[in-house]
Amino acid sequence: MDLHWTAERMTGEDLRAVSAIEQASFRDPWSLQSFQTEIETNPLAFYLVARREEKVIAYIGAWIVQDEVHITTLAVDVQYRRRGVALGLVKELISRVASSGACCLTLEVRPSNTAARRFYEKLGFVVLGRRKFYYADEDALIMTKNGLRLPEDLEERKKR
Repeated sequence: MDLHWTAERMTGEDLRAVSAIEQASFRDPWSLQSFQTEIETNPLAFYLVARREEKVIAYIGAWIVQDEVHITTLAVDVQYRRRGVALGLVKELISRVASSGACCLTLEVRPSNTAARRFYEKLGFVVLGRRKFYYADEDALIMTKNGLRLPEDLEERKKR
């Protein structure tokens, strides 16, 4: 089934829905205030929501720091997972920040979050380091992807 949704910049009106998805998705969730601070006062922040009809079904956040796009968060409402929304949001983020001069993507992920690690590995991310004590109960793996093209984009170019 094709899931139709649109991507839009996150606004203050989206914060309650984003916070609800965050609370349901992570064991150490960000607060609503953290998201509000990001979108209202952080000049490096770039946040998108995926909206199906009027409902926020997912979000992605990043910081654009010189030539790097650092993905800070990504989550999908439980009933819309495994339907391509996360991949679509990553693609949308890349599309919208491509003109910033960025040459790589980075993020942190829990070593125990195998689903997220596999997702990012399929997109071409590799583990390049570890941040000790990043989470209250666990280190973080630093994953990086050089270039803003995703593996499927490269395969599509080869077919042409």
